[in-house]
Amino acid sequence: LLPLLHKMGAVSKSTVLEVTREDLVDRKSEARTVFKTRRILEKAAGGVLYLNDAYTLLPSTARPRARDHGGAALREMARNLGTGSPLVVMSGTSPILQRILTSEIGFKGHFLTRLELPDPTPAQIARMTFAKLSQKGLVPADSLTMDHLSELIETNTDEEWRLDRPVADLLVQGVRAELRKRLQTNDDMSRTSITPLKMFSGSGNRMPAMKPEEVYVTVEDVQNAIVNGM
Repeated sequence: LLPLLHKMGAVSKSTVLEVTREDLVDRKSEARTVFKTRRILEKAAGGVLYLNDAYTLLPSTARPRARDHGGAALREMARNLGTGSPLVVMSGTSPILQRILTSEIGFKGHFLTRLELPDPTPAQIARMTFAKLSQKGLVPADSLTMDHLSELIETNTDEEWRLDRPVADLLVQGVRAELRKRLQTNDDMSRTSITPLKMFSGSGNRMPAMKPEEVYVTVEDVQNAIVNGM
């Protein structure tokens, strides 16, 4: 859809730059965040700047206030809206986008079009989760099917709770946290054993280059993510 904006004449360049919080915010200071955001705006000038998951720029109790500079990035983007370059597209849940658009940050009256899509079903959330896991290089185990994940989402979350939350993103975050715990446990256990690297050390031989092992996501990882992270 976004590349069509150039063909329609809405923007002068075919550039479509997709960014997230990490691309805009510098945890060290507000000034560095403003500079970082300006660089992104310059890079996307003449084309489309797509801000994915805009909710991540809002204040969060999960982040220390001294490092929560998402508001500075939003204000800098709002200052630039009057130029019309780049054309800014934001995505997020309806209530959260409403908070941004009606805030005093400076977005009022600048967004000409608003598309509101139906809330995703558990099956659609499962498909989005699988896609996001793939983007992170994570592979669902054979036991974790899309139908099984859909059933887990439907039976462990309330429909009203799902309305105002990016469930797929929260689920992926929770799964990654569970994987870190699991991999850390495996790493601690491996330190007590003789590894192939130790066996080869000092022998003058080099270990053959091997392809990194894929990280599999199990049903247990998802269940723990829902219980502990959502």
